[in-house]
Amino acid sequence: MNENRSPARPDASFHAWSAAWRLALPLVWCLIIAKLFKVQYTNITWLGTGPDDDGPKAYAQWLMGFGWPRLAIAVAVGALMTRVLRRRLRSWLFVLASGAVLVSMAVLRFALPPHRNPIVILLEWLGNSAGELRVFLAVSWREPLAVAAIVLVCGALLRLCPSRWRAMLIGILAGVIVALCGMIAIDLCYLLATGQPFSAPVLLFSAGNLSDLLPLIRSEATPLRVALLAGFVVSAAAWLLLRRNRVLAASPNSVQPRLGLIAAVGGAVALVLPLLPADRMPLERFTEATFLSFARTGFGSPMLQAERNVDRAFEKEGRPPWYSAGMRFVPTPATQRKNVVIVMMESVRASSTPMHVAGLASMPFLARLSAEGMSVRDMSAVVPRTAGAWMAVVGGQYPLTNEGTAEWSRENAKKPRIRGLAHALREQGYATGFFTPTHLGLLNEIEVVKALGFETIRSERDFRRGEESRVGYMGAPDEVMVEPIVQWAASARQHGQPFFAAIMTNIGHHPYTLPEGWVRRSYAVESSGVESSDQRHQSYLNCLSYIDGVLEHLLAELKRADVLQDTIFVFVGDHGQFFGEHAMNQVFNALYDEGVHVPATVYAPGDARVKGVVEGARQQVDIVPTIADLLGFAIEGARLPGKSMFSAPDPKRKLFYSGSIESSYLGMRRGSRKYIYDFDRGPLQAFDLATDPKESNPLPVDDEEGLTVKEELMQWQAAARLSMFARPGTKGALEGGWNRR
Repeated sequence: MNENRSPARPDASFHAWSAAWRLALPLVWCLIIAKLFKVQYTNITWLGTGPDDDGPKAYAQWLMGFGWPRLAIAVAVGALMTRVLRRRLRSWLFVLASGAVLVSMAVLRFALPPHRNPIVILLEWLGNSAGELRVFLAVSWREPLAVAAIVLVCGALLRLCPSRWRAMLIGILAGVIVALCGMIAIDLCYLLATGQPFSAPVLLFSAGNLSDLLPLIRSEATPLRVALLAGFVVSAAAWLLLRRNRVLAASPNSVQPRLGLIAAVGGAVALVLPLLPADRMPLERFTEATFLSFARTGFGSPMLQAERNVDRAFEKEGRPPWYSAGMRFVPTPATQRKNVVIVMMESVRASSTPMHVAGLASMPFLARLSAEGMSVRDMSAVVPRTAGAWMAVVGGQYPLTNEGTAEWSRENAKKPRIRGLAHALREQGYATGFFTPTHLGLLNEIEVVKALGFETIRSERDFRRGEESRVGYMGAPDEVMVEPIVQWAASARQHGQPFFAAIMTNIGHHPYTLPEGWVRRSYAVESSGVESSDQRHQSYLNCLSYIDGVLEHLLAELKRADVLQDTIFVFVGDHGQFFGEHAMNQVFNALYDEGVHVPATVYAPGDARVKGVVEGARQQVDIVPTIADLLGFAIEGARLPGKSMFSAPDPKRKLFYSGSIESSYLGMRRGSRKYIYDFDRGPLQAFDLATDPKESNPLPVDDEEGLTVKEELMQWQAAARLSMFARPGTKGALEGGWNRR
């Protein structure tokens, strides 16, 4: 009877822990491959040891400079030969290997100069290989623990499952394993694209906004990343499909029955071990284990006390920390009803402009306006996200994350919470308009613009002359909106109205595509921290040059329409961008200065007050009170977080930052000291911008300082959220009686 039994049929010999380990094998090789890629990526981007050029031959030569790829190839070839060769021929492998070593040594001897001893070279190679292995093991110890924990769960389920349901359960577990392999591939591809590990907040945000993010995802779908994703998933699925019968018939074989259980339990217990100190392993952040990263980032803030403190303050005062639901501009004897134009420049960072890097010719026109007007040397974004910049620059309030901003726009449509610059100037007889050649379809942006109070909104569909005029996946070239803006401004002037125009550019956005016909030039950019050979940065600088040309054209047309002289201009970047700094290529979830330090210029022809350099640290929330100051309006019925840039610099002022994804990063700057906090998923980073402007040398933070900073950050976040969502009750904005929602 036993002889006729199918091997696929479960029987008494079935061993749950052996089956669980066989199921987990695809995870093992996917994690190993992903870790190797991560280590090499770190060597390229962070340690600066990459190949000299981008050719396949250069990469192959560079890769072979490391010991572990050669060792991996040798092991793979040896394993293949032992599978292919007949048993009686396998003894020849020793002879072949020995011969290969002898030939290699002979070649090495003749290739080396006389003073270089081959033995010394061999010893050096062994030492370097040992060092590479130590580093690899140091950054890889979490993966076996994660696999062990998964095996523990799978083995327990198989052990408890009745035999009649075992085949179905194995099918389900195999599907889960394939999905986990896909997650490993996504984590790796995300790292290669952005420079950051994938996380639970990013996953949840991406899943909830997949349709909006598809153009971005498609633009980053390089052949290598597609091959990695497909290879991980297909190889895992093929393995589990071909080995399903063996899993069903799993037995301990030569392995002791309890060995798998002991390893799984031990690995699961070891998951709680403390992390390696960051100062001992700088590769840690870039080679983080996929599953543990997801597990840690799946938890919320550890500082719930901060929210309770903010709630108590709200109950005591009867109003939020900042508010503008009742804001109004009150005329004074100094009031001038000048026009206002705010130009928010897409992805323009300070370190890629001539205002901050001497000799860089990316934006000569804006540099001239800065020299003639008022240049802000130290302007920061609050959230590295375009809609967040609109809220800060036009709304005058601390913006929220992507999720928070979208939620606020929906709530604000029911009951206004924020009255920004457009609301206040409309009450003073201004025509208000928002102009952008983008589609405003990303992450509910159109609703954010509507909530900011503009009576005229023009976007891509109003400007684009056809599908052929589209640039990138965000919209049309900036030049298409120049004529409509000038016409709108001239119309307002003819009707005796001053106007307020908020303009958002498109060119400059990833993937840094230029309009057809634009003549590219090459920039010497070593002084800005990025090599001249970086083609992405070269394309980006050409985008900035294009924006600069459009701005020059816009001001020339406004002058021709006779409205330039009576207009106040504010030019400000919405956020920055990364080009390999800190091993990053994305901005929305990183708070280093390349992402938040933006150029800012105030230009007002004929106004003697708008001259020179603004000293001190400033932030985008300062623009609304600065405009009110320039126009001579007093602000009433509001408590804004910003202050006029005509006020004296405050060395004790605290600037706050937030990543654009919920529960990602928070930051704070006090003087030259800056902190970046990752919700206890990594060490609190501290930098001294005075001595370390590139933020490359984290400073030690003692426990007391760390706790104080974390609490301040969490309380600021809670206060900003409360201020965005609180609405005034029947008693009015100043007298109290506010509601949380």
